[in-house]
Amino acid sequence: LLALFLLRFFGQGNLMNVSITEINYWWIERRGLVMGIAGSVVSAAMLGIIPIVMMSLMSSVGWRQTYVILGMASLFVMAPLGLLFFRGKPEQYGLLPDAKVEGILDTTNNSKSQAIIEATA
Repeated sequence: LLALFLLRFFGQGNLMNVSITEINYWWIERRGLVMGIAGSVVSAAMLGIIPIVMMSLMSSVGWRQTYVILGMASLFVMAPLGLLFFRGKPEQYGLLPDAKVEGILDTTNNSKSQAIIEATA
């Protein structure tokens, strides 16, 4: 029981922390909207899709084989997707949060229109 708690707490519990950190790196102006979308997708998957898939797998191949399939899916599907989409900070790619390009927005000046005029001049 303790091992299950620790696995859920440190493993699955921290998965959302990684995606929240990525959202905070890449979004500022629309951060709330993006976090809402991400939370909705995770909740819909965890409460709607995953239980149906797991129950059908358990009834067809048994609970042991279902956990093997779940482990293989995590290893061969989720890990490559994580490596593909995890990017770090946008500054590493010459971008600013909210998909802005460096030089378009002067962060030392609060006036966006003034920054755009200076960048295009």
